[in-house]
Amino acid sequence: MTIPVALAILLIGLTLGLIGAGGSILTVPLLLYVGHFPLKEAIVISFFVVASSSLVALIFHVRNRTIDWKLALIVGLPAMLGAFIGGSMAAYLPNNLILIAFYLLMLLSGLKLAFSKTTSAETYVSDRSLVKSFLLLFSGLTIGLVTGAIGVGGGFLIVPALLLLARTTSALAIGTSLCIVAGQASFGLVGYVQHTSFDLQYASVLAVFCCIGSLTGAWLSGKIENAHFKVIFGWLLILFSILISVVELTKKFGFH
Repeated sequence: MTIPVALAILLIGLTLGLIGAGGSILTVPLLLYVGHFPLKEAIVISFFVVASSSLVALIFHVRNRTIDWKLALIVGLPAMLGAFIGGSMAAYLPNNLILIAFYLLMLLSGLKLAFSKTTSAETYVSDRSLVKSFLLLFSGLTIGLVTGAIGVGGGFLIVPALLLLARTTSALAIGTSLCIVAGQASFGLVGYVQHTSFDLQYASVLAVFCCIGSLTGAWLSGKIENAHFKVIFGWLLILFSILISVVELTKKFGFH
């Protein structure tokens, strides 16, 4: 593993711990274009790395009590089921379709972060009505299916769903999202390894670096205001999605 890859994985872990998202959506392109792994192997390694680092980052959120465990179960269980089904079905999906969906999600995630409004003095309004619980269950299953198939942890979809449907605070949404992402990435991994092998030793080394970053990010999340970081990161995602799409189109049409 090269030094640039190690540094990039550290930063990816930092992002994951800080905002509860951003792991797979950056790890897959890194492995694909810098590590030169085949797409589906890059996805499997990404799932392994993100599942490991999300679990480690949970340490600080458990200590700070920024996880809604009931909400994590309501959204997380169907999300894990969906991720397993999506990961298993990925064997029948062409790489081009997965890439298109992946970079479209990257672009939409970047737009959401870059143009999201920040609010202060958030309050947690618990709503466990039957309708809201069903919407959360359905959202978890849908997010799991999509992210399990295309190889992302789903944090960029889970955090907004928790904020909108469960009306949590940002801190609770980030902690709960990490919990769900850990389970979702694990079950997506189980679905993918049925049809795709991967280098466990390489993935383990990456996971160690990502865990260091995610621990740092989770520690910082309780000490700094991350609203400006989210906006900057959003614009970086927009830029990356456009640049990588141009690269793919250039390869597709044979330009060099």
